[in-house]
Amino acid sequence: MCNCKEWCRVFGAEGYDPSLPFSDHHPDCEDYKLEWFDRIVYPTGASCIVESGDANLSNITVDDADEPPIVESCQMTRDQYDRLEEFYGP
Repeated sequence: MCNCKEWCRVFGAEGYDPSLPFSDHHPDCEDYKLEWFDRIVYPTGASCIVESGDANLSNITVDDADEPPIVESCQMTRDQYDRLEEFYGP
């Protein structure tokens, strides 16, 4: 069991992405383990994050969009991913 929750946290200094929940562990903690995920960015500006490799753009259509969604790779911890809000479409 780690003790990083007792450490002083300066969130801006940790490279914090404000669109993600905070990680349970500090980046210097041995239990802080980043994983790769896919962020789907829609032409409307909305985005969602899925397990890496699960972004199947052939099933996605966006009404009144001239451009298809873009898939970007991103990293976060599993606990951050588990706490993301549910996404029901653009």
